[in-house]
Amino acid sequence: LAPAESSRETGVAAAKFEPAPPAVVATPVHPTTPAEVPVVEPAPTPIAAPRPDNDPPAEPVVAIVTAPVVPATPIEVPVVPAPVVTAPVVDHRDAVRLPEVPQTPVLDPRPVAAPGPAPDVGPKAPPGLGAVASDAHGFFADLTVAGQTQRFRYVAPGTFTMGSPDGEAGHDSDETAHQVTLTRGFWIADSECTQRLWQAVLDEKPSTFLGEQLPVHKVSRDDCERFCARLNQLVPGIGARLPWEAEWEYACRAGTSDPYPGFWKLDDTRACYGSRQPRPVKSYPCNAWGLYDVVGNVREWCRDSYADFAARPATDPHPAGKGKGVSRGGCWEDSAKSCRSASRDQAWLEVSAPSIGLRLVLDAVPAH
Repeated sequence: LAPAESSRETGVAAAKFEPAPPAVVATPVHPTTPAEVPVVEPAPTPIAAPRPDNDPPAEPVVAIVTAPVVPATPIEVPVVPAPVVTAPVVDHRDAVRLPEVPQTPVLDPRPVAAPGPAPDVGPKAPPGLGAVASDAHGFFADLTVAGQTQRFRYVAPGTFTMGSPDGEAGHDSDETAHQVTLTRGFWIADSECTQRLWQAVLDEKPSTFLGEQLPVHKVSRDDCERFCARLNQLVPGIGARLPWEAEWEYACRAGTSDPYPGFWKLDDTRACYGSRQPRPVKSYPCNAWGLYDVVGNVREWCRDSYADFAARPATDPHPAGKGKGVSRGGCWEDSAKSCRSASRDQAWLEVSAPSIGLRLVLDAVPAH
C-alpha cells in the first residue's frame, strides 16, 4: 500500500520521531539557592477518529510523544575556598631514626696541631711529688730525693672489716673483726723502704743483710720517726710518716677479705717467707692496688701503740702512746699464718728488731 492509504486505514497520522538531546543537569557542590526550572506541560495525546461500523477493527496504535527541547539554564556554582589544613607538630624525639651511614672523611692536607695537655684529673699530689699518673692499679706519683726515686700509690677513703674471723686459720685473739671507716685518703709507698733510700736520707747502713735494693731492716720505730723527720727537711711539705695500723691493713687487703691479699693460700711464688734472708723489693707480684711485699720480706712498723681490737665499729682509729708498738705483714723467716693480712706483731719502740723495716705514707692534699 501507499503511505497515504496506510494513513487512512489507521486513521492516525504517523508522528515524526525526533530524539531529544539529553538534558544536562548540574548538581551543586554545596547547598545554594535552587535554580528555577520551567515546568513543561505534556503534549496532548492524539485521539483516534471514529471508524465506520463496517470497517475491521484497527490494530491498536501507540502514540509517540515528543517532548519539546527546553534549553538548560546554567547553574552558577559558588566558589568555596579550600579549607586550610595545618600539619600536626611532630616530636622528632619519638621518631624512628634510621642508622647513620658513615661518611668517608675528607683528608685535610694542612698540618694538624699537636693535642694539648690532658685535663687535670685524679687526686692532687702532695708537695715534692711528681705529676700524677694512672695505670691499671690506680693513681700514682713519684718522689725523687738525693737521686733516689720512690713511687707512691693513692688510696681513697673507704670502709672495710679489720681483723679476722674466728674461723680463719691462724686467727689470734688480738685480731677481733670490726668495721673501720677511713674518711681521708692517703699516699702509700708501693714498696718497702730500700737500703739505698735510707742511706740517701740518713747516710746510715743499719741492716744485717746488705743490698741497695733490699728492704732496710733492723731499725726501731724511733729510728723510723727520725728518718721521716729528716726526709721532711729535705723535701719541705712532703709530710712523710709511718702508716696508722688501719691504713696499713686497708691498703694491704686492697678491697679483699681473704686471709692474704686476694688469695687464700700462700706459697713461695707470692711472697718471701720461711726463708733465710729477705729478697730485693718488688720480687713478687703486687696486690690489686699496686703494692709490693705487703706480706713477707720484712715486717713494717706502724704508727700505733699496740692494743687489742674492740668489736665496735671505729672511724679513723689512731691509738697512740708509749710502750709497745705494732708491726704488720710478717717477714722472710715467718710462717705463712704470720704473714696473713690480719696478723699483728708487737715490739718495743726503741728496740731495733732484726726483721722490721718500714713503708712510708704521705697525707693526701685536701680537695678544696
